[in-house]
Amino acid sequence: MVRRAAITVERDLGQLMIRACEVWNDRAVSTSRSSPADPARLELRRLESLGVKRSSIAADPKTDPAVLTILARDSVSVAWRVAKNPGSAEAALEILANSTNRSVLLAVASNRRAPRHALEHLSSHEDPQVRLAVSRNTSATANILDQLARDTDRAVRESVASHDRTRARTLEGLASDKSVGVRAQAAQHRKLPESILDRLASDRSATVRRAVRLNPIVPSRERIEAALGDTAPTRLQELARSLDSATRAQVAANANTPGEVLKQLARDPAVDVRILVALNSRAPESALELLRVDSDFDVRIAIALMEPLEDAAVGEVSMLARDTDDK
Repeated sequence: MVRRAAITVERDLGQLMIRACEVWNDRAVSTSRSSPADPARLELRRLESLGVKRSSIAADPKTDPAVLTILARDSVSVAWRVAKNPGSAEAALEILANSTNRSVLLAVASNRRAPRHALEHLSSHEDPQVRLAVSRNTSATANILDQLARDTDRAVRESVASHDRTRARTLEGLASDKSVGVRAQAAQHRKLPESILDRLASDRSATVRRAVRLNPIVPSRERIEAALGDTAPTRLQELARSLDSATRAQVAANANTPGEVLKQLARDPAVDVRILVALNSRAPESALELLRVDSDFDVRIAIALMEPLEDAAVGEVSMLARDTDDK
């Protein structure tokens, strides 16, 4: 009786095992039919079969982004190359933004292809160098830059102050930063409101005041102001120190420019400025004396044309007309 029962149990177990194998095989066949081999993995295997190292594959901008996404989970040295690769997909950079390796994080933070979520995540990283890399990334959004504008690290705030995507209202706050470097960077930004720019022109720091003159909107404003007939002499004196030669030229031609300023401009490195001083009827004799012996021929001609043409002077002008700069 016991023997028969044992035989029955053994037969049943055997049948169950056979059935289990059949089910497993059916599932395997079904899976193979519905899910062909991953093309990216096949491509990776093909490249490796040709002797190409994974590090080289990861660094090549022409590598299939899907292959790079697979390599994002590889060794640190390979992952770092994927993080730097300008062809990496957002999915790969999302994975690498959670790396524990500093070099990998810096590479992701600097990559222009890095997705917004990855940059947002890294903008709060404890390492200031990682945050700095995010602030320098041209893909950083205005919202991310708003957050970094309040960063405790001065270099990060300076970077935000020079970023093209930084909002005007954010720049206004940075223009009042305790750091001279941050205020100087904000002073040069084309989006900074003119009212704030005017305030920085009187900043206690000479570095900030010089930075204001480098702002791209300042030269056009200065040129208009320098040409106006009602501009105050004291303002013209300030404009005569402009870094923009066209602005200084307008000051040199302005009838309201004080004599001492014209004498200063008579030594200007720009020839056009010196010519306009020579043509200015308000130029003092001290300025004209300098221009009569100017090294540039056109400046000397301008002086001669402006002076009274008496008989003796006519011959002198004629002689200057025949003069050349080669002498």
